Amino acid sequence: MQQSLKPALRARNATDPFGLAPGGGGSWEGWEDAGQRLLEWWSGVGKSNRDYGPGTIEVQEMQDAPGVTKAFIFWYYKNLTNFAQCHGLDGLTDYRARFGPKGAHDAGFNGTRQFLGGYSVDIIPVGWDTIEIQISNVTSMKSFLADIGP
Repeated sequence: MQQSLKPALRARNATDPFGLAPGGGGSWEGWEDAGQRLLEWWSGVGKSNRDYGPGTIEVQEMQDAPGVTKAFIFWYYKNLTNFAQCHGLDGLTDYRARFGPKGAHDAGFNGTRQFLGGYSVDIIPVGWDTIEIQISNVTSMKSFLADIGP
């Protein structure tokens, strides 16, 4: 997802425990898509790689996820000097957003967040006033068991 820095630099909601805030999710469409992905994974017929672009329910439900917010805050503070001195912005790679029982609780009614579980976040500057946020996840039995399985 690409995001202009102007609105992104405002204070962000770090928690949405039930996934019901605007952009936070909790939609039936998110659960339907997550259920479909789960069935495809379970049966072995799903795609090995998927990309979701702007406007998809997956992007909408992840844009304010706690792990994305924490990655953004980390990236922002990492670039404070660059902002102040008008230097190019540094990216952020492989910021780990863990899941586990607390993550399941925090994801609440958000089907996309529940399906993804843990993930990693990359933030790539695109020009001076836009960043691209990429979220990666490997769906596995360990992930399915909330990062506590084999």
